[in-house]
Amino acid sequence: AFLLLVAWAILYHFLTSEVPPGLCQPFKVRFLHICTIFIFGVDYIFWKMNLCRWLAIVQFALDGIPLSDDPALSIKKTFFGGVSVRIYRCKKSPAGQRRGIVYIHGGCGIFGSLDSYERLCHYIAKESNSVVVSVGYRLAPESPYPSQFNECHDATVYFMRNAENYGVDPTRIILCGDSFGGTVTAYLCQELKIRTDLPKIRAQVLL
Repeated sequence: AFLLLVAWAILYHFLTSEVPPGLCQPFKVRFLHICTIFIFGVDYIFWKMNLCRWLAIVQFALDGIPLSDDPALSIKKTFFGGVSVRIYRCKKSPAGQRRGIVYIHGGCGIFGSLDSYERLCHYIAKESNSVVVSVGYRLAPESPYPSQFNECHDATVYFMRNAENYGVDPTRIILCGDSFGGTVTAYLCQELKIRTDLPKIRAQVLL
C-alpha cells in the first residue's frame, strides 16, 4: 500500500505539474511537491477511514521535529489581545530599539501552527536582528471565518501599542505573511493605514 501511494504521488506530480525552466534546484522542488502530494493523500485516506480528523496528518508533518533550544535566541510564549503568540528575539543586547516583525503563517486558515513556522521565525529573528512575533490564530472549521482575520488584527494592534515594552521601535514594525497569511497581511495593512491612534506600518512582505 505504501509503495502504491508513493507511485501515485509521483505519477500525479508528473501528470499535473510543470517546473518552470531555469528554476534553481528543480529536483528539490519536484521532491518536495511529491512529498506534499503523498502526505495529503495519506491524510485523506485516514480521514475517510475515520482514523483521524481532517488534516491531522498534514499538521503533524508540518510541525516536524521540535527544535532544540538556541542559546542565541530568547523565545517566549504569551498572549496578545487574547491571541496566542510566540516572540523571538536575540539575547545579545542591541545598540538601540529593534525593528518588529509580525509573522502570520499560511495554511488556508485550516492548518499551520506556531510550531510549523518555528524554523522560519528562528531564521528571521537571527538574520535580521529583529523581534519576531508569530501569531497563532485559531483555525477553521472549529473557528470559522472571519475569526482568523479578527485574531490577527487584535494581536497586531496589541503589539503596535506595546512595542516599546519589547524593545521595538513602533515606527519600524513590518507585517509579513505567506499564502493565507499574506492575504491577512495585505488586509491588515489596508485596515490599519487609516488608524490615527496607531503608528504607521513600515512595510509589508508577502510570500
